[in-house]
Amino acid sequence: MRSSIARPWAWLGAFVLFTMSGCGGPTPPPFNNSVEGTVKLDGTPLAGVTVMFTPKGIPGLTLPGSNATTDDKGHFSLTADNGKPGALACEHNVTVHQGRGDRSNAPDAPAPGAAKKSGPPVPVRYGAASTSGLVVDIKPDQHTYDLNLTR
Repeated sequence: MRSSIARPWAWLGAFVLFTMSGCGGPTPPPFNNSVEGTVKLDGTPLAGVTVMFTPKGIPGLTLPGSNATTDDKGHFSLTADNGKPGALACEHNVTVHQGRGDRSNAPDAPAPGAAKKSGPPVPVRYGAASTSGLVVDIKPDQHTYDLNLTR
C-alpha cells in the first residue's frame, strides 16, 4: 500500500525536475556564413586593423566570437573562432584594434621586409567592449555591416 501512494509523488517529482531543467538547455542562435564590411575612421578606410565581434551572452552557452583583419581598403570578412566563415546571428559587442592582425599568409599581404601600410591610429576607446559603444545585431539574411568610427 505504501508504494502505491509514493509512486504518484515520485512521478510528480520527476516531472518537475524534467521541466525545470530546460530539456537540453538554451539553443544557440543561427549562423550567418558571410559577414563583411568596411571600417572607417572619420570617413577614411582603416587598413590592417583587427575587428572582433563578441556575441552578447546567452546564459548556459559558450558562443564563438568572430574576427578579421582589414585589407588596404578597410574591408573585412569575418571568420568565427571555430574556423567557419561568418558569425552567429545575434547581437555582438565590437572592438577594433590597431595592427593586431597577422596577415602574413593573406594573398594580398606585402612581401617580407616591405614597408607596411598604416592608416590613422584607432582611438583607444574602440579597443574595449565597455568603451567602444559598438554593438552590431547580425541578422541571418544580412551580410554587410560597416563600422564608422570617429575621433
